[in-house]
Amino acid sequence: MKDDVPDISEWFALAVYYYKSFAFSILVLMLIGIWLKFGKWGKNDASQRRAIYFLLSLPFVIWIAYFTVTAKEAYALTSLDSENNLQAEAIYKNCFSVSLKEAVKIAINDNQTGNVRFYASCRIADLIANNSPQTKKYALEQVANAAPFLTGFGGTNDLTCGYFIPNRQEGPFTVTEIITRRLEGEETGR
Repeated sequence: MKDDVPDISEWFALAVYYYKSFAFSILVLMLIGIWLKFGKWGKNDASQRRAIYFLLSLPFVIWIAYFTVTAKEAYALTSLDSENNLQAEAIYKNCFSVSLKEAVKIAINDNQTGNVRFYASCRIADLIANNSPQTKKYALEQVANAAPFLTGFGGTNDLTCGYFIPNRQEGPFTVTEIITRRLEGEETGR
C-alpha cells in the first residue's frame, strides 16, 4: 500500500467518529416522522407537503453541515492514530491546525489514544515556541496534571524521532515531557 493513501481502517475510524451524531440524526428523523404521523394536520395541500419534506430533511441537512464543518479535524484526529508514521506526519503538518486551547483539550483527554495525545502535545509545543513566557507557563500549567500515556507508533518520523526507538517500550510519556523536550529540541535546532 502507498504511504499517502489511507487504508480501510482509517476510513472505519472516521465512520466510528461520526456514528453517534448520525444515529442521533436518524432518531430525530424518526421522532419527526412519528409526530407528523400522529399529529393533527389539516388538508393535504402542496404547502403542507413542502413543510413535511422540509421537516423530514432538516436532521440530515444539519448533520451534513456538522460533518462539513468538522470533517478536517475529525480526519486529522483519526489519522494521527495511524500506524503509518509517514501519513501521520503528513496529517500533522497539513491538517492538524487546532488552536492552543483545543490542542490542550485533546492532549489531556484520557479518552484519546496515546498517539493522538502525543501529536497534540507536539502541537502545543509548536504553538507556544515563539510566544511569551507567560503563554508558555499558562500552557504548561494547563497540562501539568494530565495522566501519562503510552503510544503505539508503527515507525518513526520527524515528530516521533527521539521519543520512539523500535523494539522498545514507548513511554509512558507525559504531556509536559513531550512539550518540554520538543521546545528544547527547537532551541538547539534539532
